Amino acid sequence: MKIAPLLYTEWLKVRRYWAFWGIFALVLIAYPGISYLFYTGYQDIRSSNNKMDAMLKLMVGSPFGFPEVWHTLAYIASFLVFIPGVLVIMLITNEYQYRTQRQNILDGWKRDEFLWAKFWVVAALSILLTIVYALVVLVTGFVNPDMALAGIEVKSYYIGLFALITFNQLTIAFLFGFLLKRALLALGFFLFYFLIPENILIQLSRWRWHTGNWYHYLPMEASDRLIPPPPYLGEITNPADYKQMLQAIPEHILISVAYTGLFWLFCFWWLRRRDLT
Repeated sequence: MKIAPLLYTEWLKVRRYWAFWGIFALVLIAYPGISYLFYTGYQDIRSSNNKMDAMLKLMVGSPFGFPEVWHTLAYIASFLVFIPGVLVIMLITNEYQYRTQRQNILDGWKRDEFLWAKFWVVAALSILLTIVYALVVLVTGFVNPDMALAGIEVKSYYIGLFALITFNQLTIAFLFGFLLKRALLALGFFLFYFLIPENILIQLSRWRWHTGNWYHYLPMEASDRLIPPPPYLGEITNPADYKQMLQAIPEHILISVAYTGLFWLFCFWWLRRRDLT
């Protein structure tokens, strides 16, 4: 299987698709934009008075300086994955709306090749978003008043974690579009699932059911736990809890990879058994 011809065919499908490029531009603006808002807000608070500046340095250190900026911006950017998820849903549902998937297969593509093309598009989009994240981190770290090159690479492993969480959640978006075929329907279900069901189950398990930590293994929650909230953002107040979340990252890497693999295997299996309409 040659990847380049598959990606080139996908490029031909989207090069004049202006709605796609509009949302893509929004993605490219959103990642640095939200980072800039958090960064300037933090700097404004620090510059309000010297006592506040000293207190913040004592309490939270330098969340936008190296090496903590890798963690800070990975956590912030992880909330925006639903935006490129819209792109993925558009790409697969358009295949059914305009019957291009049927035409590809009638023109000689194997069914697996059609799906591999989508797999590599999702992978390429994940890599591109990871590059944008890394560039934003580097720019933010270098313009920070507390900039220091020492330790710049210490937490750069968040690049890999961000790439995995992005690919995992874009795969979930693809799955909704692949199964439901209609853009608005798939987008509605994806955003609903992204925002509501798992969060409800998590809160019920924590506060009412008291049934342990089984919710850590839900698809979205498992990938979200790849990048735990930095303690200086105030979501985690117990250092022991934060340490436990860091120690659980390797486990959630395996879970996220397993979910991603299972979702794609299911798509290949399902495509071989359903008609082309």
